[in-house]
Amino acid sequence: MAAAALATLPPLRLVAEKVPFFLLAAISSAVTFIVQQRADVVWTQFPFIARLENALISCCRYLGKLFWPVNLSVFYPHPERWPMLSVLLAALLRVHLDSTPAIGVFGSS
Repeated sequence: MAAAALATLPPLRLVAEKVPFFLLAAISSAVTFIVQQRADVVWTQFPFIARLENALISCCRYLGKLFWPVNLSVFYPHPERWPMLSVLLAALLRVHLDSTPAIGVFGSS
């Protein structure tokens, strides 16, 4: 669809056309969670903060592996703790990349 035609569509229609995709994503997430819970593989060994720290670090590590693909693995074991400086630097990089419109790595517009 051309940009001019897209600009003339009402905002409600733009949201409404995406609803089926959000429903599919929600259903898929729910089914995945239920199946994993019944198989007893839902893993809650680490507290939320530790998982958040790992997510920040992992985003940066995967970006690094995009440019320098060494030590690749199917499974990356979770360390007990990440150094706080690494977590802060990863968070700063994430915020910087999110706020840079030319890059928009993590979905910002």
